[in-house]
Amino acid sequence: MKNNESTSLKAIKGTGYLIGALTGIVAAVATFVITENIAVSIPVLAGLSLPIGIIIEKKLQDGAVENEKRSQKLMIAIIAAGVLFLLALIFITKFI
Repeated sequence: MKNNESTSLKAIKGTGYLIGALTGIVAAVATFVITENIAVSIPVLAGLSLPIGIIIEKKLQDGAVENEKRSQKLMIAIIAAGVLFLLALIFITKFI
């Protein structure tokens, strides 16, 4: 008889940072296409890639176990505030 072993895949160290960097690059390119302003795209790249990379890396290394509901709500609130700020910035540069 064969012995059934369950193996769990471990993420390679640094995967979260790469995903965060790709997300930041996509957001920066999208911002540049919408606003046609490189001065707005660079802060979007820096402001999104590092925090998202850190968050994803932490989740991958900890096994995605998060028991604190308060920290999850805080993370959602921070992301929502960032999206609102980005939309306000696009509105200001496009229409004013």
